Amino acid sequence: HNYSKKKKGIMDFNTKTKVEVFVSCRNLKNKDTFSKSDPMVTVYMRDGVDYKSWSFIDRTEVIDNNLNPDFKKRFVFDYHFERRQQMMFQVHDVDSGSLHKLSDHDFLGMAQTNLADLISRQKAMMALTKKDGRKMKRNSRIIIRCKEVGDTSFRAKIYAEGLKLPKMDLFGRCDPYLEFYKKSSDGTWLPSHKTEVIKYTYNPRWKQFDISLAQLCNNDRKQAILVKAFDWDKNSTPDFIGEFRTTIDELEQKRTAKFALRKAKDARKRHKKNRGMITLHAEIYKEYSFMDYVMGGCQINLMIAIDFTGSNGNPKNHRSLHYIGHGKSNEYQRAIATIGNILTPYDTDNQYPVYGFGARIRATNRVEHCFPLNFNDSNPEVKGVAGVLGVYRNAFRHVLLSGPTYLSEVVATAAANASSSDWSDSSQDYTILLILTDGIYDDATSTIDQIVGASTLPLSIIIIGVGGANFRAMERLDGDDVRLTSSQGRRAYRDIVQFVPFREFKSPELLAKEVLEEVPQQFLEYAKLKKANPMDAKYGGSYVAEEQIPFLEYQPSAHVLSRAATMNQSTMSINAMPTATYQQTRQAYPANAGGRGGGHPIHQPQPQPQP
Repeated sequence: HNYSKKKKGIMDFNTKTKVEVFVSCRNLKNKDTFSKSDPMVTVYMRDGVDYKSWSFIDRTEVIDNNLNPDFKKRFVFDYHFERRQQMMFQVHDVDSGSLHKLSDHDFLGMAQTNLADLISRQKAMMALTKKDGRKMKRNSRIIIRCKEVGDTSFRAKIYAEGLKLPKMDLFGRCDPYLEFYKKSSDGTWLPSHKTEVIKYTYNPRWKQFDISLAQLCNNDRKQAILVKAFDWDKNSTPDFIGEFRTTIDELEQKRTAKFALRKAKDARKRHKKNRGMITLHAEIYKEYSFMDYVMGGCQINLMIAIDFTGSNGNPKNHRSLHYIGHGKSNEYQRAIATIGNILTPYDTDNQYPVYGFGARIRATNRVEHCFPLNFNDSNPEVKGVAGVLGVYRNAFRHVLLSGPTYLSEVVATAAANASSSDWSDSSQDYTILLILTDGIYDDATSTIDQIVGASTLPLSIIIIGVGGANFRAMERLDGDDVRLTSSQGRRAYRDIVQFVPFREFKSPELLAKEVLEEVPQQFLEYAKLKKANPMDAKYGGSYVAEEQIPFLEYQPSAHVLSRAATMNQSTMSINAMPTATYQQTRQAYPANAGGRGGGHPIHQPQPQPQP
């Protein structure tokens, strides 16, 4: 299966949107002796395609003698939900004519952030730091404002019917259809929509159609729309019946508007020939984008579930999928860091529930199929991506790899969390469940039933296949081609699962693109189901007093080999290597310790191991 190409028939997910960014600075340091600093801001970006180097984007104008400048220059970026797009702002006091060599100018400070952080807040204030990241003595700040470029989200639902259209053929009745046109910049008329043909009638009723205002009238509500009526002929050119013009303003005001069909020659006649009437019923509405909801304050919550079944192999064996060598990360760690770092800006509390499945818990000697990885039943959340990586490493001190592989309990837990979210115009939370597993799951019917049941909840499920097993069974859960159906015959309301094998993608950026690309569309399908508009902007709409703008601290990407302490793990050493022993769990590991097989042997009852 070629996972790098979308299947035919799948809609455009439109995860790329243009956003514009404006910057201001406050309390800059004065570097000039007889006047004030002349500041300028230079902007760089490092996106998910190439994290290795910063790319110069553009610079603002220079504002003379001003320590609190508001720059007019706007920076336009393509926003990608599935990428981590890092941004850097450098502020200099311009001292010479050349702007290209920044070393000739006095450095006033810099700030780093992610484009997603700005979008999820709309407005943010950051402290300017030195080049090495240390704080500056002077409380210099940069204010960054972000908004979507343009407004192309308005659409029209139009229902058309005709009345007393003329007989155009010698034999037979009229076979009418309509064509809609918009005017281009050079004055020519361009076709924008064509209805179906209704045969053998003088009083046709065409099917309602849905069209964007950009396509219908170039987003100009006052621009003329030309509508022509034709009589279809099987063996000759269609006969022109007549035409009329209208505007979106007129249709929106009248809701139901009637128009007499005319030809150009009718204008010269005192008594106009009756060519029939066309009635248009129009409803203009706004189709909100994924960015509208994010900028309105919707929280994207990440939940992670990790496979601890025996087919992963002995963690102490270098062929194991769970092996953590010195200075080397495994596929589980890399997948967690890749997806977690991208989704971090959308969850303001930075707390993630993390679960394991398919392991025998040392303390109870029971196999569990959904247990908190910090072993805290009352609070399974950990702080940040570094916390997730930390509890993953520590878990091997407390579990034995076992089996079988059951996914239904993990999906049920995520569904329960999602169902507790109150989705309305004033409160919105959406959950993404990330499942990392090495192969075949053994509860297909139960898992599919749970997924179908969760298809009406604010939930998306991402499954990443780790290792080199045959993942054909997993492909069935990804309903791109065939929508899932439960054992009771219930069809999933929407496709909420995306499956990809980790090894199919040569870089983390390509993996993230494939994994996250469908999420915005899945999100919008749920929002449409709930008929909920985006919330008001978190920080008060278009105008916010500067003292109310939230202060943003840059959160660098968590490294897969970082060993920072995690919440709820004060008694554990994150530096300890996994200690699951091969002797204690011999029957849990298949002969191919690299985990390439599909089997998941189950432990036989045995005495509880000593801690």
